[in-house]
Amino acid sequence: VLKHVVPAVCFELDLSSLVARAQAGKKITAGQHDGMRLQSVVQTRIKPDPVGAGLLAALELVGALEGRLPTLMNLLHSEEGCDQQEWHWDWEPKRCAKCKRKPLGVILALEPNTPFMVWERGHEHTIMLQPGDILLFEGDVLHAGAKYESACNTRVHVYAGCAGLAAKAEHDLVPRCRLYLVE
Repeated sequence: VLKHVVPAVCFELDLSSLVARAQAGKKITAGQHDGMRLQSVVQTRIKPDPVGAGLLAALELVGALEGRLPTLMNLLHSEEGCDQQEWHWDWEPKRCAKCKRKPLGVILALEPNTPFMVWERGHEHTIMLQPGDILLFEGDVLHAGAKYESACNTRVHVYAGCAGLAAKAEHDLVPRCRLYLVE
């Protein structure tokens, strides 16, 4: 189920430019009806973005990408007053159960007190992340983007899929792009 929080990683970030990029992103509409959650793609291949390169290096360091391929990395930004997302999972649970290593969702906190919602053992849990914390969660974990009542928040989200396992087709939050290897 929930993996663990990787202790803070060290790589330089320009938070103000990341926030500005995220705020200029596209509105997330799947599971988010208020239009106050935005996403912007982080480049990880041709001209790697420092946050993308740093995060992928940290994931490699702890072995999180072994048997997995990062498929999409986004800056996520929630405006003040943003509602909680609908509960969802990123990959079909029945198909995840057949994998040697399940696909992962990854959250990198960029700002203090970044909440992440998971549903485990019949209860809602809030995991509070601090800048540099990396949360790894298996693709069949029921989760939701948190509500942001009194402050905005920017963070990074990564999908790390497994070869041969397609994302849940009817779920609009799941990336529909080709897989690539981290070089």
